[in-house]
Amino acid sequence: MDNVKVIASNIDELTFINCNINQFIMQDCLAKNLRFQQGELRASHWQRCLIEGMVLEKTQIAQMRISDVQLANWVALSLPATDFTVSGGKFKDASWFASRIEQGRWQQVEIHRLAMSQCELEDVVWQDISGGHAVWNQCELNQVVLSGLSLPGSSFYRSRLTHCDLCGSNLAHGVFTRSQLSDCQLSGANLTACMADNAQFVRCNFVGATMATAQMAGCSLQHCRVSGCDLSQADLRAADVSTTPLHEAAQTAGVRLHGATLGPAEQTVVKEEPVLTTVDAWYQYYQPGIPSDSPLSSQVLPGGSRNV
Repeated sequence: MDNVKVIASNIDELTFINCNINQFIMQDCLAKNLRFQQGELRASHWQRCLIEGMVLEKTQIAQMRISDVQLANWVALSLPATDFTVSGGKFKDASWFASRIEQGRWQQVEIHRLAMSQCELEDVVWQDISGGHAVWNQCELNQVVLSGLSLPGSSFYRSRLTHCDLCGSNLAHGVFTRSQLSDCQLSGANLTACMADNAQFVRCNFVGATMATAQMAGCSLQHCRVSGCDLSQADLRAADVSTTPLHEAAQTAGVRLHGATLGPAEQTVVKEEPVLTTVDAWYQYYQPGIPSDSPLSSQVLPGGSRNV
């Protein structure tokens, strides 16, 4: 189908299966339960619509424009999308799974409860986004811009971020557990009380960031910049910070570095914790707990409290 226009219509329970649609325009419509399955949707423009329930499954999307649309309960499954632009409007309860987005632009959109799992995002920009509860779990983000946004509690669990920009964003209580961030910009970001246990940060810029009370046990900071950063009360036990100059951080009061791998210049930052030092000495002498040849032994962090 070519040059399809749907104007000021009321649509309910409409499904397209194995359909190739070119130049699809939908304006001023009220729609419920739309479904596009195993087809193509090219050069489409959605404008000033109210949509309740839409599924895009294994549909190739190219040159999609969504303007001032209110969309609730959107599901995307195995969706390849290129040149995807959203401006204005409101999105609620959107779920993406095993999808790929290239060249995406989201501007001045209110987003509530966005969840992406096992998705790939490349060259995607978010600007002036409001709302909350964004999740990227086990995703790959390359050249994604999320700077200057309010994203408290957002999750990047086991995700891989490369050349991403998160400067100045509010990521307090965010989740980066077991994530991998390479060449990312986080200067001025609020990472207060974030969870980054066993995460890997490589050549990341944390200049001026706030990381107070961050939980980063077992993480790795390789060649990162932390000048002017607030690391007060941060938990870096058993972390590898041998190539990151923690002494350049503005605040290191109460930072926990028991069992961490440090560089020569960081010895002045370390304050021994007498209780954990005593516990480690006791464990070293009596060797209780999981045998060293057990597959689970690598999951036991040094620094006391292993069985307590």
